[in-house]
Amino acid sequence: MLVVIVIISSACGDSGGASGSDGDGATLQVDEAPLVYVSLGPSGNFFPGPTTGMIFLYADILEEELGAEVDHRNYTIGGDTAPALLERMRTNDRLRQDLAEAHVVTLMFPIDHWVLALQTNSGYQGMDPASCGGDDNQQCLRDAAIIDRQHVDDLLEELTLQCPPDEILIRIADTYMIHTRDQAAAGSLEIVIPYWRDAQEYIEEAAARYGIPVAHVFDALNGPGGLEDPQQKGLMLDDQEHPNEAGARLMADLLGALGYDLAQ
Repeated sequence: MLVVIVIISSACGDSGGASGSDGDGATLQVDEAPLVYVSLGPSGNFFPGPTTGMIFLYADILEEELGAEVDHRNYTIGGDTAPALLERMRTNDRLRQDLAEAHVVTLMFPIDHWVLALQTNSGYQGMDPASCGGDDNQQCLRDAAIIDRQHVDDLLEELTLQCPPDEILIRIADTYMIHTRDQAAAGSLEIVIPYWRDAQEYIEEAAARYGIPVAHVFDALNGPGGLEDPQQKGLMLDDQEHPNEAGARLMADLLGALGYDLAQ
């Protein structure tokens, strides 16, 4: 039996591990190694590679800062969708068991429901921006924003149902804007950024209801105004969809900077 004293949560399925909460988080006695870390979300979590993606670097941070061996159980999937992730969380026995054993969970929300709206609005590959709908050709963006909020609510509700945030360390990363360079060239970036920023702000608002902090990846990669090019800043791969190693390191550091306090 290994005893590790760290400032993290107890496992989701353990009702009695956390103690000593003084407003700065609980001190946990982990009676069995290792620290179980479960990661959820799409490919932005794991690019550019199996040791250099955000979630892998964050696992290294956990191990270094908490002094505990980390058992990283990775459930991130390229092209994942929110409905598919929600269904797996509800029905996949292995995932549910791993969540029940977890001490730490990270989540980046899928953005697949935004892709068509962003492509339409920017006229991607000859698409007609007018087909976005509405008098201002922005209805598809408004529709995507409504869907996005529902996905955020649904995933947070399910995650916190299985893993109470006052017992487990839950950390969320919001999402950088994809294809910034192409959208800027098409003249659509300034149109979509207000919708995107609103979506990231809603993630923080929704997470705050559960006492869960959010890493501001969007601001870090796209700048406070949302118009900066992550590629030009040396943080994004040429595909304009995934962080490079420097971007992934920055994202992992943002997660680490959130600390290890549990929800109150």
